[in-house]
Amino acid sequence: MIGVALLLGTHGTSRTRAEAIVSSRTFVHTASDGHSGAGVYFWAYETALGLAAHLARLWWATYFRQQKYATDADPSCAILDVGIECPSGDAYLDATTVEFRETLTQMASSFEDCDGFELDTATAYVVDQIESRTNRPVLVMKALLKSPSRSGLPSFVA
Repeated sequence: MIGVALLLGTHGTSRTRAEAIVSSRTFVHTASDGHSGAGVYFWAYETALGLAAHLARLWWATYFRQQKYATDADPSCAILDVGIECPSGDAYLDATTVEFRETLTQMASSFEDCDGFELDTATAYVVDQIESRTNRPVLVMKALLKSPSRSGLPSFVA
C-alpha cells in the first residue's frame, strides 16, 4: 500500500486486557493522560525485539504497582508484539524528528521558569496545535519517552 509506514512495537498490559485486544483486534484507550497525550503506547523497535519486550514488561510492572489492573480477572503480564500501519500525511506524526524536537526546544526557551517546563505537556500541546491547524486527528505518533523504572526487576543488560 502506497504511503503507509509500518512500525513494529510491543505493548505491556494485563493478560485479561491482552486477550480482549487479540480477540477484538483493537486497542481501546480509556485514560485521558499519557506521556505525550492521550493514546495507546508501544515500545518501537526495528531489530531489538528483546529490549522492546523488556520495556513493555517494565511498563506493565509500573501499572501493576499502581493497581491499574486491580479489577482485571488476570492481572499477570502479557506482552503484545504488533505491526502498526501508519497512514501518510497529517494522521501520522514522527515526534522524533529534529524539526519536532527543535519546536519543543523553542517552546522551552520561551519559558522564564525552565523548571516549570514539562516535556510531556509540551508534546501534547504541539500535537493539539497540529490537530487544530489541520482539523484532523493524529492517529499514530512516534515519540521518545523515558523508560519506566527498573525497580524490583532485573536489569535487561548484564
